[in-house]
Amino acid sequence: MSCNLLVDIGNSSAKIAFATGDEITWHGRISGSDVAEQVCQAAIKYRADKAMICSVATEPSALINALKEQGIISLLLNNSTPLPFKIAYRTPQTLGCDRIAAVAGALTKKKKDHLLVIDAGSCITYEFISGDTYLGGNIAPGLKMRLRSMHEHTARLPQTEAQGELPEIGHDTDTAIRCGALRGIQHEIEGYARMMHNQYGKPLQIVLTGGDAQQIKETLTVEADIDEALVLRGLNNILIYNEEND
Repeated sequence: MSCNLLVDIGNSSAKIAFATGDEITWHGRISGSDVAEQVCQAAIKYRADKAMICSVATEPSALINALKEQGIISLLLNNSTPLPFKIAYRTPQTLGCDRIAAVAGALTKKKKDHLLVIDAGSCITYEFISGDTYLGGNIAPGLKMRLRSMHEHTARLPQTEAQGELPEIGHDTDTAIRCGALRGIQHEIEGYARMMHNQYGKPLQIVLTGGDAQQIKETLTVEADIDEALVLRGLNNILIYNEEND
């Protein structure tokens, strides 16, 4: 069976994975100025046949050319790529490829009628899916962005770490800032979950990914699944869909 290379390029590093069929066999993170070289070395090691690339940074032409030299044809995810779901977003051309891939990844894990997909990174993205239709989503500041902005945009509030004591209500400045940021995210998520339940009256599945997913999940009073490879899983889903519908 062929091996798919999946690459999610962010602003400071890249995540890569390999998949056989619909199973992710390995995933990890790479960084540095030689991302294309490192990805190619991994592709050769795992004998990749095809690649799907998502980049929220610059156009990955160097990587695409390097893979082509190894005989690996790459598909770059953009707003014209055929997708295994419908989009009701008003401006699909502005929709980030990482958000598209996260939705595609969550659909492979779908157990309930409706999905709330949350990527908790530098920003937190909320994606709402009903059946096989992507309804749209919201973007909010991430946990570390909230903590940093409270320090940088005030005269006296200190820089507070994300890890630490987390009471329901802060009892000093440190816990007040941390609780304001993290409990605020908790109530955002639980509020969105209530909103979808009230609107649709059907079971809701929450899927979390991103660097702060585990810490956020620990605050929630609603059930949520974590998938660290969600975007990569979505890239594989999109690649398979394009192969089957070529």
